[in-house]
Amino acid sequence: MVNKSGNNVRKLLSLIGAMIAVLALALPAQASEYNPPEENLRYTPTIEINPDANHHDHSNLDAPPPLSALELAAISCSGGFAGEYPCQGIDFMSRVPLSSFTGNPLSASNLWGYVDLDDNREYAIIGLRNGTGVVDVTDPVNPVIVGHITGVSSQWREVKVYQFWNASASRWDAYAYVTTEGAGGGIQIIDLTQLPTSVSLATTWTGVSTSHTDQISNIDFTTNVANNPSFPPILYISGANTGGLRFVSLANPTSLTEIGFWTGTYSHDTYPHVFMDARANQCAPGHNPCEVVFSFAGTPGLKIIDVTNKSAPVTLSTLTYSQLGYVHSGWISSDGNYIFLHDELDEQNFGLNSTIRTINITSLTAPTVSNIYTGPTTAIDHNGYTIGNKFYFSNYTRGIGVLDVTDPNAPVQLSFFDTYPTTNGATFNGAWGVYPYLPSGNILISDIQRGLIVVREQSAAPTPTPTITNTPTNTPTLSNTPTPTNTPTPTNTATITPTPTNTPSAGNTGWLSPSTDAPQTSSAGDNNGYQTTPSNAHVDGSGVAQDVNSGTNNSSSCTSNGKDKHRFYDYNISLPGGATVTGIEVRLDAFVDSVGSNAPKICVQLSWDGGITWTTAKQTTTLTTSEATYVLGSTVDTWGRTWTLTNLSNTNFRVRVIDVASSSGASSRDFSLDWITVRVSFQ
Repeated sequence: MVNKSGNNVRKLLSLIGAMIAVLALALPAQASEYNPPEENLRYTPTIEINPDANHHDHSNLDAPPPLSALELAAISCSGGFAGEYPCQGIDFMSRVPLSSFTGNPLSASNLWGYVDLDDNREYAIIGLRNGTGVVDVTDPVNPVIVGHITGVSSQWREVKVYQFWNASASRWDAYAYVTTEGAGGGIQIIDLTQLPTSVSLATTWTGVSTSHTDQISNIDFTTNVANNPSFPPILYISGANTGGLRFVSLANPTSLTEIGFWTGTYSHDTYPHVFMDARANQCAPGHNPCEVVFSFAGTPGLKIIDVTNKSAPVTLSTLTYSQLGYVHSGWISSDGNYIFLHDELDEQNFGLNSTIRTINITSLTAPTVSNIYTGPTTAIDHNGYTIGNKFYFSNYTRGIGVLDVTDPNAPVQLSFFDTYPTTNGATFNGAWGVYPYLPSGNILISDIQRGLIVVREQSAAPTPTPTITNTPTNTPTLSNTPTPTNTPTPTNTATITPTPTNTPSAGNTGWLSPSTDAPQTSSAGDNNGYQTTPSNAHVDGSGVAQDVNSGTNNSSSCTSNGKDKHRFYDYNISLPGGATVTGIEVRLDAFVDSVGSNAPKICVQLSWDGGITWTTAKQTTTLTTSEATYVLGSTVDTWGRTWTLTNLSNTNFRVRVIDVASSSGASSRDFSLDWITVRVSFQ
């Protein structure tokens, strides 16, 4: 009896302890990612770092969830889910929960990736509330925590890596540079040369006490190796207590020296780029080529700064726009003509869905907003990166998204992976950062509540492993007396071939336009089809093809014989011999004259035998009176059949469009198509 009572007491105490632990995890407020540093620190006087002290109240921060049974093994995205995670076209590989890291940190922040060129092993370096974790993800299904570097407590950590050839040791060396807004944190420099067995703290640079983000210029983002012989890698530090933007030499990777600064406004994040085309003539005299920093400055907007001369930077222009909340970060397009810009507060402040602006930078002195992409949810877009024609971005409560930016002014969603399944609201929970540059093609995600998550695109293929063809002869001098210079000089750059870009397999045809069309003349409503200039649907932006008085009945069925049907074909699809079709997408840029209660939609079917037989129809969401882009199918959706190359020939392949609506007046709806294109994915 006594033993039983004692057991009951112990169980009660255990239950109370567990409840206290859960409350302890839930109570700390997760601030917005750009909350200002504390203490009496010196800020740039022209702007408050945090213009709205109330927007970052996150008292409802979830406790980090435990691993579910569905996360004990890799699982493919199928039927819209990978285990518990909503998804499209991205598979779940593994998760390292916060509880697995030293000290059971309360949250995670940003991360970066690293491939060790000595052995080609891959790593995730993730910011945590209590420091920085280093995880070996070479086997993405079985990640291994290699080490933890303790740091001051802070919700904000950013990581970048610099790798270089050490001639004296005949090996590659690398260091990670970690910023934090925790008071007194400085810049921690993590020694990665002891991998794969361990990591250590090389030193802490105290040139700043606190800082928000860092960026390293003139490196390849896959290898983190210098890639511009004319311009050395520079560590750009944003949001420091010393104000503005700081320029730090990496000539000695473990003994940093500030070589310049810009204090026009607060800088939240940066993207550095060297221009060698005609735009260099817009920089200061003699700066050709010209090194430019795009500074994302919060409420003052986007600042474009000529930093070629580190001791005398020149502001080239400032961009603001309507519904500006907080200019947070951005990344350049592959052609160098655009910046994809993230605003961290426009969703909350203006009730927008996820909004990414395309900034035209063909003029550095007069940038413009050339496009606004709107996502399907209100989740806040955060950090994004370009690889070829794809743009990968963290989307907080919706996880990560992948856009096709072949046309930077018409991004189209390709895939997503939702790491925060409970909501897609405009709150600062879920995926903080994403790193898509690993040579393997695996993608790293840092989730505030869930820790490190490794995923993989279903269409991804490994990048060729970097190989060294010419052994570099120079290496940074690891002494305490660096001799930085304000004049760009050649760097000690290893020659690597092929240059790793981590561009996923070019296993698609790109968006192809039709060259022929025709209305269906039987079992098709009033047989009008897109009778008003149908060829306008062959190209983008040259007017619209219009179906006036669409159909003869009020049915909303895609198979109704009373609805107009129109065929587009001759897409000139060409695939490599022996290719296997993995998915077909149809893109429609469309709108309707009126919505009302009609629920107007467009249905699409595909034919593989010249229009005799058709696939099951897919349909858009309800159209609006403003032109919008709709993509039916996906890179892994074959529309219910196995396709041969002959099926895709101009003789056989057809796209059939059916306009449907319901209720009174539906038959008089006017549908308009600006563009109908097809993309075939293959392997």
